[in-house]
Amino acid sequence: FRTLIADIMEQRRREETRRNDFLQLMADLERTEGEKFDMEMITSHAVSFFIDGYETSSTSLSFVGFNLASHPEVQEKLREEVVSVLNKYDGVITYDALKEMTYMDQVFNESQRLLPAVGFLDKFCTEETDLRGSDGLVCHVPRGMHILIPIMGLQRDSRYWEDPEVFDPERFSNERKHSIEKYAYLPFGEGPRMCVGQRMAQLQIKACLAALLRKYRLELSPKTRVPLKLTGSTFINAAEGGLWAIIRPI
Repeated sequence: FRTLIADIMEQRRREETRRNDFLQLMADLERTEGEKFDMEMITSHAVSFFIDGYETSSTSLSFVGFNLASHPEVQEKLREEVVSVLNKYDGVITYDALKEMTYMDQVFNESQRLLPAVGFLDKFCTEETDLRGSDGLVCHVPRGMHILIPIMGLQRDSRYWEDPEVFDPERFSNERKHSIEKYAYLPFGEGPRMCVGQRMAQLQIKACLAALLRKYRLELSPKTRVPLKLTGSTFINAAEGGLWAIIRPI
């Protein structure tokens, strides 16, 4: 990946042809400031865009598809919303149309709660501190310590969620979402270092679901191993044997 990025950057520095992407922005900024950026920095950002903008979004979309195929009543309710909203926009999937699909937000959020794209957050302590829990427990964290926050564990903890193993989009309805314990739902992290691509990921997934559900029905394939068992071998969650669906025209 380092070699690929380095080769592309050298090409962008030489050529006058412009591209609409991150590496072009870096090449343009180099010309403006008159000095080259560190390739490790550029490569790390490119990797971040690739993983955050593709892998996690595709994983999240796969899990949403699995949950919709497993719960046809939820899928049908969501389809009704998609068709109803798109009819107001002459069948065109627009930003405003996607914003109106509030039940889709509930479905997406609940899928992220039950099956987040990543199972934990990895944080690095830059300043010595004491973490105080609601139960009074104090944990001393020295500077330089790595902290793993178990997203999936928190989001399936019965102390914070009623029937945590049940897929229920109504948890995130306007009437109930305010009762969700703060920091018990962290699919994108929280605070100043939360995922910068959250809104982009949501729009990508909502647009894909709208295009799919208006014309097709998702059914669970026998090839999918149920109940799901996650591999646990990678940072990004994945189901053993993969996620398979039958897509039928309506």
